[in-house]
Amino acid sequence: MKTLFFVLLLSLNLFGSQKEEVLLKSISEYAIRIGTGNVSREYVFVDPLCPHSRKYIKMISEDEDLQKENSYFVFLYRLPKFDSDALIQYIYQAKDKRTVITQIMIDKKDMEDALFDFEVNEKTVKIVNKIALVAQKLKVDRRPQMFTFYD
Repeated sequence: MKTLFFVLLLSLNLFGSQKEEVLLKSISEYAIRIGTGNVSREYVFVDPLCPHSRKYIKMISEDEDLQKENSYFVFLYRLPKFDSDALIQYIYQAKDKRTVITQIMIDKKDMEDALFDFEVNEKTVKIVNKIALVAQKLKVDRRPQMFTFYD
């Protein structure tokens, strides 16, 4: 019941317009995709250090029924109160982004050692900046923030 309430609360957030959908599709290649369903496409902005984002990612990652119904396109976008820039860059630069996001956001793996030697490349910086630009255009001001589109 809690899960259903949480999903409904977030779904009330925004039902996407055509302009929003075009903007989101322009960065969809950078999304970390969870689920293969075709009832709805959920474009979600999260911060890997945000406790609400972590709960959301855990919920959709562990609920196979939600994944069969919906497709979740997850974008990492920093909340000003968290110092998550390096972590976001690390995730986007990982070969298996979904595994890394799970380790960090669900398993709460300490990444201090991994980040110590981490060097971000220019391609990753460009990806993070493109996502941030779209998020700013969409006025993303909380995490998680969802945009829902029904097929």
